[in-house]
Amino acid sequence: MRIPQDVIWYVRCELTDNRMLEGSAVAIKLCPTHPEKNGGLAKAEPRTFLLTCTHVLRKSHDDRSEGAGSLVDPSWIRVWPPGVGLSDSQSCKVRIVREIQDPDPRPLPEADRKDLSKDWVVLEILDSNDALRPGIWLEDWHLESLERTNHRLWPIRAEVSGYPGGLAGLEQGITQATTSGPFLFRSETEGAVVLTGSDTRPGMSGGGVFGIPYLFGAVRSLNAKPRWIGLHRARSDQTLQCRSISAKLIHERFSNPEVPWDLASRKLSPTTEHFSAIRWLVGLLLPLLLVAGWFGFNHRRAQRLLDAAVQVHVTLKGEPIDLSKEVLLGVPPLVVVDGAPQGAEIQWTGTAEREANQKQNERFVSTLKSGEQEVTVTVRSGWCQTQRRLVVRFTDVPWEPLGSGELEESP
Repeated sequence: MRIPQDVIWYVRCELTDNRMLEGSAVAIKLCPTHPEKNGGLAKAEPRTFLLTCTHVLRKSHDDRSEGAGSLVDPSWIRVWPPGVGLSDSQSCKVRIVREIQDPDPRPLPEADRKDLSKDWVVLEILDSNDALRPGIWLEDWHLESLERTNHRLWPIRAEVSGYPGGLAGLEQGITQATTSGPFLFRSETEGAVVLTGSDTRPGMSGGGVFGIPYLFGAVRSLNAKPRWIGLHRARSDQTLQCRSISAKLIHERFSNPEVPWDLASRKLSPTTEHFSAIRWLVGLLLPLLLVAGWFGFNHRRAQRLLDAAVQVHVTLKGEPIDLSKEVLLGVPPLVVVDGAPQGAEIQWTGTAEREANQKQNERFVSTLKSGEQEVTVTVRSGWCQTQRRLVVRFTDVPWEPLGSGELEESP
């Protein structure tokens, strides 16, 4: 999952007077809970929900204040996930999850328009497939004080992701959020994160504010994962300030035991637990497989070298003999092993015991009777071994011809 590219959705409400309300939303992972027979709470599989600002879903007030009028009919709300076209078939229907945050459908009085605790809402994605799209896990929320994490070497800077200009700002009709920044943190009080900067536009309301380390505040980290700080709410050109609803304020609402939804943790998710177990198993087995592969490669190489190096030959009175011919009983042939590595073990079968003056690589062939005598020589070096088998045929009749082949008569 890429943050923020895969978690910023496009929101649109088409009004009856052919006008549109447009904004952005942040995808988060929630675990709906339901009571079990034993009275406990069992968590279901995490699903993706959307966080956005309530004023994105409000009409204009009678005093012409944008986003302060009555709440739109939820059936008018359409959302599009990142990376899709803007056709109706790509959109999703949603419902407002009033069990978490119940916005007042009536126009807002002026006293409530600056109340951050009332300017966010959760939308449930009604399409079961789109409800499985990527979302921000609890581990991706930035719930610490921004002042304590603002190190001198790697200070946190803010980036805002959303859809500036709404439909008019989409390139080639594809929903791909724009990221603006970096912004400096000005203050963090009463559920608001105030940024200093001006590079945001209408349509980005409800988008995500993300914290990312910048080296000396100037060079963006290439490997750090952005963490979600809050919902982008409004921009004041006069003071060049961007106000956002703090993630900590929203987190407090989910801490209420009366809310039947929990922020989903990547560590506790049944699916992620399954994949975590797989990753753990792969992490355990991969080094073993690498070691086994390395050992197998070196073993095959050592085996080939041993097979090529070991040579076995048979001599009789110091001269090599042709094993295709019979050998006259009497003086036993000598089997000699050449090329065995130093320290290698040589095992003999079909030979006589080693004599006192013999070398380790020499043995006489047993010559008890005429016929075939099989000799097996096994050379073992480390984890490798090679074997040679030869057959010596003995006879008690001289095979050399006597002249014309007839016996001479005695005088």
